[in-house]
Amino acid sequence: MTKKIDIILDKKDFLKRLDIKNGVDGKPGIQGKDGEKGSDGKDGEQGSPDTPEEIVSKIETLEGEARLDAKAVKNLPEFIKESKANFGFVLRDITAGNNITIDKTDPNRPIISSSGGSLTVNETPAGLVNGTNKVFTTLTPFTTGKTMLYLNGMRQKLGAGNDYTETGASEITFISTPQTGDELIIDYS
Repeated sequence: MTKKIDIILDKKDFLKRLDIKNGVDGKPGIQGKDGEKGSDGKDGEQGSPDTPEEIVSKIETLEGEARLDAKAVKNLPEFIKESKANFGFVLRDITAGNNITIDKTDPNRPIISSSGGSLTVNETPAGLVNGTNKVFTTLTPFTTGKTMLYLNGMRQKLGAGNDYTETGASEITFISTPQTGDELIIDYS
């Protein structure tokens, strides 16, 4: 003969047994100096209370070491590599017009020249990318303020308090040290 038994649990006890947080009861307080438990804490919210726009705004205000690394964004490094491959293909196929020449001796470092000067693009600056070195040099001198430096495909900001400074006629210095495996590209005139 089977007997039916009703088990009655109050809501708080039921949630506690399932380890479900109800947004009110937190973890029990720790023992105080008098031996009594402190009051219960309050549960946090699920995820960030910020809107996507607020998150973007907060990320954009970060500077120096606090800035978000491209590796932290899902699929971004692969997207950058793919984009660079496509950009490199387009760049190798451009043709010169009036008073413009393109030296494609090294397809990864074409030099575009005109009667107004020259532009070097996609140059890998010289220097060890080893997590310690911050100073890198270009093959030829650049005009102050006319550099565009990329770290892992992301354009860096020039100037003190930003990502890098121009510390010589052909020398740039990062504020934060590039890490082993990072890729550096510089365009300059």
